[in-house]
This record gives sequence, C-alpha cells and structure tokens, in this order.
Amino acid sequence: EGASIAVAPSAGSAGDANVITDARGQATIHWTLGRQSGGQRLALTVGERGIAASVTARAEPGAAANVELQAPPTAGTAGRALSKTITALVTDAYGNAVPDVLTLFTASAGTVSAARVMTSDKGLAATRWTLGSQTGPQTLTAVVRGTAAKTTLTVQAAAATRR
Repeated sequence: EGASIAVAPSAGSAGDANVITDARGQATIHWTLGRQSGGQRLALTVGERGIAASVTARAEPGAAANVELQAPPTAGTAGRALSKTITALVTDAYGNAVPDVLTLFTASAGTVSAARVMTSDKGLAATRWTLGSQTGPQTLTAVVRGTAAKTTLTVQAAAATRR
C-alpha cells in the first residue's frame, strides 16, 4: 500500500506521471495512445527499488480523411496512356496511412484501369490513365468511398507528334 509508480508513455499521455497503489497494492492508470499509428509503450517504475515493467499497445490509424496524389504528371499525349502510374495516398486526420479502403478513380476523358482500387498496407492505391483523344485539359478524380476525401488532377493533353 502506498507504493509510488512512475508512469512514462512513449507517445500519447497518461493521466498522472506518478500514481500511488491502494490498500490492495493496485493502481489504475489511464493511458491515451498518441496520434501516430504503430507500436507504443508505457514504461512503469515502482518505488525506490526501481522495479521496472512496460506495457505495449498498437495504435491503429483512424478513418480515412484525406487523399492526395503522389508526384502526378501534369502533361501527356492525347489518346495515349500516361507514362507514370497515378498513385493516391489515403491518410487519416493525423497523416497515418489508411489500409483497406476503396478508392474510386474517374476521368473526364479517356479511361482508367483500374477504376476501383483498395489501398495497400501503406495506404496507397494506383491506377493507369489513358487520356482521351482531344487535346487540352483533362481531369482525373480520386475519391475515397464513404468519405468526403477527394482530389482532382488536371493534365494537359497535347497532340501527338508526327514523324
């Protein structure tokens, strides 16, 4: 009874930096995990003898809240596939990659392959875009299904050069 326990989270917060055990030698510690997904640790040191223990937990990412395209192209040739794959990164409100969410790709002109893509364990979804036959601006939109997360890419389609 009355033993002091020092509490030190690697991320997030604990209600108190030190807690005292009750008459049964028990203590309650409230630990809120940090915002970053992945492993987190709560270190505990009991009394003057320095008896140490730790508790680990894994924080999962939150719901999908953002989608952004990774280094997208800005120009291409009308009627031809872009030289680069279009890759979208889906993250939660804290910037953690969100796996296993459906991302929908649509184009104002041309075709996308594939139009419905589940994100990888790194929160990535990729598609190929073949531009429409008309020159000028063409847009591709990526939407995370069931959320407001959306982004649009505009590419300038140039006429094919003749040899």
